[in-house]
Amino acid sequence: MVPFSLPTRQRGIVLLLAMVFSVITAVLAVSALRVAGLEARMAGNAAYRMLSFELADAILVDLVQQPDSFPLSIAPGVLPCPGGIEENGCRIGFSGGQQDAVYRISRLAPSMLKDFSLRESESHATGVSHFNTAIFEVAVTVGSPQGRSGHAHVIQGVAVRVPAGDE
Repeated sequence: MVPFSLPTRQRGIVLLLAMVFSVITAVLAVSALRVAGLEARMAGNAAYRMLSFELADAILVDLVQQPDSFPLSIAPGVLPCPGGIEENGCRIGFSGGQQDAVYRISRLAPSMLKDFSLRESESHATGVSHFNTAIFEVAVTVGSPQGRSGHAHVIQGVAVRVPAGDE
């Protein structure tokens, strides 16, 4: 059996082709790794954004369910924070979070809306379909726009029925 060998010129061409394919394969591998890294960062950012939104929504729901959050005795404007007035809103501390949470409750003008059509839950429903109400706005911001931990801003309007004697 005769050993197989290529002439010197053909060996050079084969070596050159092998190097070109190796470079192309390396470029494709680096490109695929960069794309995978970018997709991982995008998925992480989406997860942080969703967590921030869920936290902001949970804080908003908690504030709305507390009747003391909406005092009817205060004139329209931004309501003071429970522990003192903050610059950009009332700060909320919660355990295990790396994000800032700030909320602001505002009473909107006019101070009283007359004959406001208000739908209530069955346990609070009466035969009257229109009430005098006070309108509030609750805004919750979680995280900072510059931060890497997600950012969410949620606003909800709240209509509080005014008891008959407080008109």
